[in-house]
Amino acid sequence: MRVRKRAYCLLALFLSSTLGGCYTYAVMPVEQIPVGADVKARISGEEADRLTKELGSEQDRVIAGELTDKQASDILLSVPKFVQHSSGPNSTVYQRVAIQRSSLFDVQVRRLDKWKTGGLLALAATLASVIAFKTFGDNGNPGGTGKGGTDK
Repeated sequence: MRVRKRAYCLLALFLSSTLGGCYTYAVMPVEQIPVGADVKARISGEEADRLTKELGSEQDRVIAGELTDKQASDILLSVPKFVQHSSGPNSTVYQRVAIQRSSLFDVQVRRLDKWKTGGLLALAATLASVIAFKTFGDNGNPGGTGKGGTDK
């Protein structure tokens, strides 16, 4: 019985932590994007090939990172790069790359979707309440209509 209660509690904790945020991406002009924003940039094939050589790993035509700087001719993104070590654990480092504005098709900014997040939080809270009631609510009384107190 204790194992089941613990499993319900862990499930509720897991769901509430993983369903807490929903992000969407919205296309914006580079001039309106604040420095420090998380973005996805759709780039040309030539730019993807250049970044493959610069980063040392195959790059898709969509690159995600943090907008670090904006210039007239290019933007600077801080992008994750996976590094393998011969001894010790592998790690992820961040490398800044310049992307020519002429190679950009569009830039999308990551935004928190309030409606999806609110809906998922309401679902998680309802589910957690149901689990808590099933686990702790009936106190082992199968009839559900006990007098409470002591039997005197």
